[in-house]
Amino acid sequence: MRGRPVQHDQPGGETDKRTLRREFLGVRNRLTTHVVGESAAALAGHALRLPELARARTVAAYVSVGTEPGTRALLDALLSRGVRVLLPALL
Repeated sequence: MRGRPVQHDQPGGETDKRTLRREFLGVRNRLTTHVVGESAAALAGHALRLPELARARTVAAYVSVGTEPGTRALLDALLSRGVRVLLPALL
């Protein structure tokens, strides 16, 4: 990410945190659908190799929306392994 360095160890770090979050979300919102899909597959692959998930019988997760890092591939893989997946209920 380009721009000024973010200082978290100075007074006013909260402002810097907000700036960093805004910049990060701006970059994320400019990603193409193709890049988001590739990233989701890569994240699922990494997660599925974690020993904690290899042994898991139940996993709490969420369903991503919009430009959030995709969770569909991970959720599908967990379900195909017979893992119970808990998702939050939104009203």
